[in-house]
Amino acid sequence: MPNELQVLRDIDFWKAHCEEMFRAGSNPSSFSKLPKYLQTDEMKEYYVKLSKRIKAREAWLKNQEAKSA
Repeated sequence: MPNELQVLRDIDFWKAHCEEMFRAGSNPSSFSKLPKYLQTDEMKEYYVKLSKRIKAREAWLKNQEAKSA
């Protein structure tokens, strides 16, 4: 099990990775697929917020497609 500093570093790294994927139009893997040591309350909260952002982006894209059709 990684120590607390390693966990915090890995959480920050994973959040940055997820943000890059989101900006590129991709979705990161689900929370349940994260290593157990990263499945913290902080990461769960981040994933809930990210999920809302992904759904909002998908709704916006769907709306744009409907407008152009």
